[in-house]
Amino acid sequence: MNISSIISPFNFPDRTSVQPRIFFYNPSVKDNKQKTDGKNSPRRAFTARQKEELNRFYMRSPYPSFEEREQLASRFQTSSRHIQVWFQNQRSRWEKLSPITD
Repeated sequence: MNISSIISPFNFPDRTSVQPRIFFYNPSVKDNKQKTDGKNSPRRAFTARQKEELNRFYMRSPYPSFEEREQLASRFQTSSRHIQVWFQNQRSRWEKLSPITD
């Protein structure tokens, strides 16, 4: 089969007989897409006491091990992924605040 016969613009049906497609915006659906996978969870807001503890732990070790992240997650009743993201964000903040050295 010749590829040009498949993608040739002359093989399409007569466009005058085809009804135009009309798309409507549905404001009840966020970004006009349905959330079907359920993977996105709401943002995690740490309390002031939890932030204090995370900051103290960060000062000791900016790169916690998997076990340490799991312990913090169980103590805060959240996932280790939330803890990991917090540490990543904290390291990024520290890099931005630290003076640039040559």
